[in-house]
Amino acid sequence: MNSATGILHHQARVDRIDPVAILKCRVANLFAVVVTWHERSRQRRQLLDLDDRLLKDVGISRADALAASARPFWHD
Repeated sequence: MNSATGILHHQARVDRIDPVAILKCRVANLFAVVVTWHERSRQRRQLLDLDDRLLKDVGISRADALAASARPFWHD
């Protein structure tokens, strides 16, 4: 494939890009991120509700639970 043919082939692929499909994909990705953040925040709040015995069962100290709940929801 020479450079002119490559450019034409690339242009044909660019012309087929569906902006609606791209928008749907980006909205779906954003939704997935928001759901992840919400779930992470919920789980961190629930850690605070566990008593020390349950925390020990899952291998987390009270200090670990407090530290985890203090982290921003966007941090993994």
